[in-house]
Amino acid sequence: MRVGKRLLYGIANSFGVTLNSSCILVSTCQDVHHNLALEDWIYENASFVEPDTKSSFKWSHSLVLLWRNRPCIVIGRHQNCWVECRLHEALSNDVKIARRRSGGGTVYHDLGNLNVTVFTSRKDYNRKRNLSIVAEALKENFKLNVAVAQRDDLILNDKFKVSGTAAKLGSKVAYHHFTLLVNANLDNVKKYLSQSEHGIDSRATASVRSDVANLTDVDRNITFSRLIEPLSRAFTVAQLYQTPDLWTYVDPTDESAFPGISGLASKLKRWDWVYGHTPTFKVQRTFSCSIQDEIVQIAVSLDVDHGLIRKSELTAMGSSNRELSANVIKLCADVSASIDGLRFWPGDVKELENKSFGSQSGDLMEWTKCLLDCIYNTAKGN
Repeated sequence: MRVGKRLLYGIANSFGVTLNSSCILVSTCQDVHHNLALEDWIYENASFVEPDTKSSFKWSHSLVLLWRNRPCIVIGRHQNCWVECRLHEALSNDVKIARRRSGGGTVYHDLGNLNVTVFTSRKDYNRKRNLSIVAEALKENFKLNVAVAQRDDLILNDKFKVSGTAAKLGSKVAYHHFTLLVNANLDNVKKYLSQSEHGIDSRATASVRSDVANLTDVDRNITFSRLIEPLSRAFTVAQLYQTPDLWTYVDPTDESAFPGISGLASKLKRWDWVYGHTPTFKVQRTFSCSIQDEIVQIAVSLDVDHGLIRKSELTAMGSSNRELSANVIKLCADVSASIDGLRFWPGDVKELENKSFGSQSGDLMEWTKCLLDCIYNTAKGN
């Protein structure tokens, strides 16, 4: 079904909804980057002010999007992904990493998590109103004790967090999105969102950890499908929408429905956005290595900016603090120089293993491997 601009502009003819009303959209896609791209597309193309002659389509109230993703970790716009999650452990288990356009903390998504995005004008932006609509719907339809907390979270049974919230505010358009833990894999929440700083000094926005629970811990019959109707009806009643259908399914991978959306999804997948947008941070770690039956200490200091190693310093110390040879000291400087400007990424460091640092004897080759392994493990978070 093509919806895109035809939905937003010609919705009165296509779906029988007046232009001064809103509707609920349900994404058929389960890919995090495409769903985030749909948020971006609506944010950039919709307007929620009185119609004028300069804009293609206008809304006077709001638009609600319901969506969910296959396993992924979604970090806030201003966060450090190396700090917020066990990055490479997640990637090795096919858990995608995404950075959203809004602020806030890091969350884990899977098909047991429902996401709600409410688009409004900047003037009509109201987090507590949106959360209250959901809380009341859960109380009325499933008899759940859910309340809106002071931090704009949804709390179950006065203790467990079942929803995290974030927002993006523009000059005219705003959106508020939040999670709803229905039947998510909470073991994965603990496994992947355990902060793993590994000597990282970062001033990026840090997540606030809370005790969490699923709605199914109280009512096992709650599912994503069973939530669509009561939530859609709740928003419809609350906003006085004049719609013949409670919701409409949309496909954010359909370029013909949402012109330009593929480009938005591609941008969200790019390394320089997901990882390179990380605020400047510093890494300091010390490793023990065995070289020619001797235990040596390698101190690694890296300044990382936009995901790139801007400055590095490697210091080696032998056992009993004995002085190392001039060749080893020079090698530390050579390896350090070779990684400056490199992406802070294990795969990029691995590529250096085949690089020769001058005419090296066997012990210097061993030193080279040791130094690069230290950098590799620093980037990987081991």
